[in-house]
Amino acid sequence: MSQQKSLSNQVFAAVQTGDPAKLDAVLTDGPNTILDPIEKQTALHSMLIYDSGTKYHVFIEHLLRQGADPNHRECGITPAHLALQTSTAFQTLKLLQAYGADFHIPGPTGRSIVSEAILKQSRDPRVLALLLDAGVTLPDNEKADVDQLLDYKFPEVRAVFRALLDGTFTGEVPASIRRRADPTPIDWKAAIDEALELLIRSGYGSDEEVVRQFFEIAEGEAGAATTDALRSQWHRQVRDALATQYAEEARWLHVTTNDRIDRAFVDLQRRGIIALQNAGFTRSDGHEDVNDARERHPKAHGWTFFHGQDVERGVNGEGLLLYFGPIGPDETHEIDGQRVGETICAVLQSHGIKTTWDGKLNSRIQILPFVWQRRRGTPPPATTASTHAVTEPEGTPIRGTEGMSYEEIQEAVANGARFMVFPYVISLFMTFERYSEVRLVRPGEPTRLAALPYLLPTLLLGWWSFPWGPISSIGALYHNLMGGKDVTDEVLAT
Repeated sequence: MSQQKSLSNQVFAAVQTGDPAKLDAVLTDGPNTILDPIEKQTALHSMLIYDSGTKYHVFIEHLLRQGADPNHRECGITPAHLALQTSTAFQTLKLLQAYGADFHIPGPTGRSIVSEAILKQSRDPRVLALLLDAGVTLPDNEKADVDQLLDYKFPEVRAVFRALLDGTFTGEVPASIRRRADPTPIDWKAAIDEALELLIRSGYGSDEEVVRQFFEIAEGEAGAATTDALRSQWHRQVRDALATQYAEEARWLHVTTNDRIDRAFVDLQRRGIIALQNAGFTRSDGHEDVNDARERHPKAHGWTFFHGQDVERGVNGEGLLLYFGPIGPDETHEIDGQRVGETICAVLQSHGIKTTWDGKLNSRIQILPFVWQRRRGTPPPATTASTHAVTEPEGTPIRGTEGMSYEEIQEAVANGARFMVFPYVISLFMTFERYSEVRLVRPGEPTRLAALPYLLPTLLLGWWSFPWGPISSIGALYHNLMGGKDVTDEVLAT
């Protein structure tokens, strides 16, 4: 028994470390492993929390065969509710169902598993089909929390959502969803590429966070196909994708719609409206983030946000939908809510962002479709053009244009003045090309001296990632030695 106890402790320790190699080493002799009841549950929950994809389903099934309870609530959470958070929710739920999982058990907050599935699973309609086939439906008191997913990307699933919300669902799962529920090979390579594109193009999160999230998704999608060689390939893939994104951003010398949204949200904060971008993945996540922000902004009188699913649609060129509401004694007050909505629309429009809204508190404000160009790290241009002046976002003139009208700037350019930036490159594991602030350079004004501070970072740190490090560094050095990079046309066009 002491030997068995030692082995079960090793299982728990391996799962807690999240190290697949250690878990492999401990569980390779799976059929001979015997765990006590408490450790069976701990190991089962830990594996689901770790979300190792289908690779460790054999070990989850081993624990279930050994007597782990698929309905045990550890800290109020059943294995089925944990399975919803994994990248292989459908396959994991089917496995738990085969060993007697009861999908009618509510989660730790009292929410039904169907509600959790609708809120957390936007990619795989098979999850909904599986739960509906098990006879689980959506309680009346939860319908208001999930109405935002009526724009779900699969039309047949939208129809089921509507039926669930209006009480007309008969219990019959449409044949089209059943076809989706058939076990078919998943093109995990395409799914990985799609996920990486969204992570990078969205513009949210640091490069380190992108790498971490990408590997979580990639290993979950690839499952048992994951190898060290594949991980090395993924490292190169994410590095090259980030370098490509930064190179693309370097050509965004105009003010993008996303730049305007950033500025508008800062403006809203100053006006007492909490404004959050990419707030979680669902409406509930967004409300939690707003509640956290309210503690930091006790004088705020309103709020607005869009969440991760909105971002995905925005990246795809479908615009954005904003939730909003008032803060006060009665947060369902229609007039107070309308005032907040009107302020949000007015501020967005003052920043050149086109919106539409029907004036109702329970309707979302729509930012009309636009080309998604959110910067990961390159600074936005320090200009917005008007008939009076060229200024930075906070109203500070571009260096060299202080006190000049737009017409005077145009005259100076006609007489030979140019807007210049000085590039520099940092290239260690990945290559990043950056630019100085924009400045107006008069005819005959020396610029090589101004370029010197930007030569040193490139000379010291620009060469160490191949091939883009040397390529970008040579370009940056050339521009600086020639006196900077001319961006006059781009500045005047903004």
